[in-house]
Amino acid sequence: MSLLSVIGSKTSFLAEGWSFTLTEPRACVLPSDLSSGPGSSIPAIVPGTVAAALEAAGRFDRNNPEPLIDKDVWYRRSLAGETPGPAVLRFAGLATVAEVFFGETLILSSTSMFESHDVAVELTGTETLSICFRALKPHLERTGPRARWRPRLMNNQGLRFVRTTALGFMPGWSPEIHAVGPWRPVLLIGGAGPFSPLAGEMSAELTEGGGAADSRAEEYAEPPPSALPGISPARGEIGWGAASPYIAAERRDFSFSAALGENGEGLLKVSFADDELSHNLHLICAGHEAAFTYDEGKYSAELHLPGIKPWWPHTHGEPALYDVALMVDGDEFPLVRTGFRSLTVDRGPDGNDFAVIVNGEKIFCRGAVWTSADIVRLPGDRASYEPWLRLAKDAGMNMIRIPGISTYESPEFFALCDELGLMVWQDLMFANFDYPIADPDFVIHVKTEVEQFLTATQASPSLAVLCGGSEIYQQGAMLGLPERIWQGPLCKEILPALAAECRPDLPYVANSPSGGALPFYPNAGVAHYYGVGAYKRPLEDARRANIRFAAECLAFSNLSESETLAGGKAGIPRDPGADWDFEDVRDHYLGTLYGIDPQTLRAQQPERYLALSRAVTGEVMEAAFAEWRRPGSTCNGALAFTFQDVMPGPGWGLIGVDGTPKPAWFALKRAFRTVQAVFADEGTNGLDVHLLNETPADLQVVLELACLRDGRISVVSGRRDLTLAARSSESIASTHLFGAFFDTNYAYRFGPPSHDVTVARLKHAETGEILAEAFHFPLGRAHALHDAEITVSVTEGEGELWLELSSDVLAQSVSIECAGYRASDNGFHLAPGAIRRIRLAAISKAPGRPGGTIRSLCSDGAARF
Repeated sequence: MSLLSVIGSKTSFLAEGWSFTLTEPRACVLPSDLSSGPGSSIPAIVPGTVAAALEAAGRFDRNNPEPLIDKDVWYRRSLAGETPGPAVLRFAGLATVAEVFFGETLILSSTSMFESHDVAVELTGTETLSICFRALKPHLERTGPRARWRPRLMNNQGLRFVRTTALGFMPGWSPEIHAVGPWRPVLLIGGAGPFSPLAGEMSAELTEGGGAADSRAEEYAEPPPSALPGISPARGEIGWGAASPYIAAERRDFSFSAALGENGEGLLKVSFADDELSHNLHLICAGHEAAFTYDEGKYSAELHLPGIKPWWPHTHGEPALYDVALMVDGDEFPLVRTGFRSLTVDRGPDGNDFAVIVNGEKIFCRGAVWTSADIVRLPGDRASYEPWLRLAKDAGMNMIRIPGISTYESPEFFALCDELGLMVWQDLMFANFDYPIADPDFVIHVKTEVEQFLTATQASPSLAVLCGGSEIYQQGAMLGLPERIWQGPLCKEILPALAAECRPDLPYVANSPSGGALPFYPNAGVAHYYGVGAYKRPLEDARRANIRFAAECLAFSNLSESETLAGGKAGIPRDPGADWDFEDVRDHYLGTLYGIDPQTLRAQQPERYLALSRAVTGEVMEAAFAEWRRPGSTCNGALAFTFQDVMPGPGWGLIGVDGTPKPAWFALKRAFRTVQAVFADEGTNGLDVHLLNETPADLQVVLELACLRDGRISVVSGRRDLTLAARSSESIASTHLFGAFFDTNYAYRFGPPSHDVTVARLKHAETGEILAEAFHFPLGRAHALHDAEITVSVTEGEGELWLELSSDVLAQSVSIECAGYRASDNGFHLAPGAIRRIRLAAISKAPGRPGGTIRSLCSDGAARF
């Protein structure tokens, strides 16, 4: 089916009317073998999973899941009432071994979760559509070529042969919830468009995600309501359907690229195959247009766009987007939405560096590793993604990494990242295993899934880095195998060749981590850095490790504000085979930073233990990123592990499974500020303060510095008016502000210490707004814990509610509890001498006037408002 032939086709979501039946493996060969007795079927959610439907029916507990890989699952839906005639059934994603029946006729067999398929059918209006998801367990138990290494992370070695997600097969990392079912939409494309005479033969397969290429803007209708009360069907799922007005641009015969030249000129290139030259076609964008030419069965056009606004990560500018349209014989059809940016990776003169360069500017990439919007539903719609991704932007993140242990997200994910200015580091779905690349059928599936994914996302400027997978190199190397074994053809030959063919504009990374003398050495290329973290190295190791880029780092068992640890070890991550877990890691740094035995504290003062546990992981993360973001650091970016939890409890996530940000999220929000002040303790070279301005505008600022004794008495201070140039940094020795020598970091130790904290405050010169603060504890945080008296008031201004806080003495890790509202900052240090304004945003309908409590780490009581 050509691009032109589908203009005007009617596309329908087959979202309602589904039910499913569980049977023993191979108990039924054909749909007619199924029993139709009462209670034998369960209402199904499409797109969705078996787990989601069972959960909706009250028959599945995500916190105590039962296996879903030892049954066959038959989905069925009547096609009665559909318009008779030729049509196309599109299956955008079937997890995982699936057989599709049109009536009693087998029309499709699929063995990959990551592939999409089109099947041409002739409708009579009487058929039943059936999809049998065969039990995955027998397929996982099949033997194949002997593996040269066996990862501990996954509990089933058969995953190396089956193209499905590792989620659900990693005990200690994620709940054992298995992906089964039509997790991406099933659509019916029927009716001839006005250009149907140009239609070629129907493709047997479509790209993963499928896009909107074969659907029409004027034919979109609201998707049907779900068969289950309270469950809304996905809108705009993977680029199709009611939420997308665009013609899909993800067929193999459709090529699209948007580039930004050095002269600031945008360049669009579009081409697609068609059968004959019968139409007058033009490409339109930003008030410019270019005619298509036709040669040997292909339409092609190039459109030059002078003075186009570039797409930037939101931390560095505006993520400008443009609609691209196709004009056919005078009628205009929306084609795609895209942005123009140049993107390269600077490997440095020695080849060991890794710096992302966007539009000629080096970008410090910061963010987190994605897991899933919902591990039960595995959604792909905008509504499911948006709350998560907005929290990423709100935290100042500019990059999200999708790891090789998860799934490909839909184009709706990338469309949102385009809009929000979030770059995406995309691992292809390969992790840890020695994959059977000598099997030609396996390689065919690999090529299909990668081609489909890259074509489906080719208009997205947010897709920034393509990686061959996660920890394949590391797994083999850590087991002592030679480089020639673990550095195989999959990541070095097959995948880069596909990337070069489909997306030559994307930087390709063979594997994450990789680049050093050993792939897990962090001082070259791409690292997975857990020196500070799992390996319990001192905070100074963040500098000593000489990191270039950390694609994942800083994993801790992060507590939420409401976490009580009453569930014991439930929800606490653990590496398979380790005799420690990530609560032990958190406790290590609690003892290190606050000088107290965590086990004794937990037994004797459980509430204080919880308060310190909530604070400590954020403190460690802020300290690490302060080191990595300072001018002179070798680090060009770091992504925390992980963005969100996949199960209840104190997991790695910065955000809980319920979507609530944890104290660690707020800590990183402070660490990721685009206008920032950080301290660097340089030993006998003194204490430096580094100022950063990543915005595209110059800033007039005031820097204030004060050393406080007992957290309140200024023993020395200084002030300077500055102009921070756009996208620049400035480093200042603290003594330059004082005008004379002062042992700010207590490195020389001439006599007793004169102060316990140094505070840097960066203000807007005109408004006095506090843009950033930094704190240095020369004697450690434990020596600067004070019983603070915090004063708080609620004010209204600029159409919003604010808390105004002040303190008589330094208050560490100030915690705000306000039901129905989310504070713009939480867990921050509050120094005396200034009023701190915190915005309150309502998170529930009609929450009423805000009221709550404010506590700090060492205060016995709480301030109420």
